[in-house]
Amino acid sequence: TTRLWMLNAAELARDLDPTLPVSVDVLSYPNVPRQRTYDAFDMLGINSYYGWYEGKPERSTADLADLEPYLRAMHAKYPATALVMTEFGAEATEPGPADVKQTYDFQTRYLERNLDIIDRLGFMGGAIYWTSREFAVKPRWDGGAHPLTRDSIHNKALIAYDGTPKPAYEVARAAFKATPL
Repeated sequence: TTRLWMLNAAELARDLDPTLPVSVDVLSYPNVPRQRTYDAFDMLGINSYYGWYEGKPERSTADLADLEPYLRAMHAKYPATALVMTEFGAEATEPGPADVKQTYDFQTRYLERNLDIIDRLGFMGGAIYWTSREFAVKPRWDGGAHPLTRDSIHNKALIAYDGTPKPAYEVARAAFKATPL
């Protein structure tokens, strides 16, 4: 079963290097009951796309305003476990207003809002934006919000495939530079 595999993996990771925290990355669907298996881990990585992907009808992630309550619920379920946002992002390929997905302004505002939430919650251990530079995924990649033309490029990055920084790059750079290590 998955539980047995995860417990064995945690034990193996500790055997290989007992100085490092053992962690597992989890998808951030709301209202998932507490998982006893996660007690075997020192840290939970949270893979979150609240406000970007819709989620499932019974487990919506459509509204970014639901991220903070989700994180608070995770902290309540796992109070002794470190929590880190290990993946979040929004694709950006075009100019336009901040309330339209796929625009540079949307991506910039999305990054700012996610980082504001993480900064406000003292129990959060940090955040990792997905990803720094665009890369090819597969023909007709369908991860974006609404582009008319599909290509093979994963466009959530802060730096375009050709190496050009997107507007959100400077926001991320300033935020990460200002964060003490």
